[in-house]
Amino acid sequence: SPIPATGMTIAAAAGSSDELQIIGANPTQAFDMTDTQIGLSGGPAILYQNLNTLSLFNGWFQLHGSLNTLEYLILNDGTTLVWSF
Repeated sequence: SPIPATGMTIAAAAGSSDELQIIGANPTQAFDMTDTQIGLSGGPAILYQNLNTLSLFNGWFQLHGSLNTLEYLILNDGTTLVWSF
């Protein structure tokens, strides 16, 4: 479902195997992400903590961070990741 206009927060349990899946509408849909949040470029964000796995599908993702807050980052079909650090 779409990200609510006010954004949202996901607080996973430390050491859990929780996974957040982000699925874009098409391979060119732009997202911005940091080590603690992800959202549509210029739009609301999902803030996350203690997340084990982040899976990205079908979108263009601009990462500004170090990836030190995730154990696994999974890039699926139709996904482009541009990493700026």
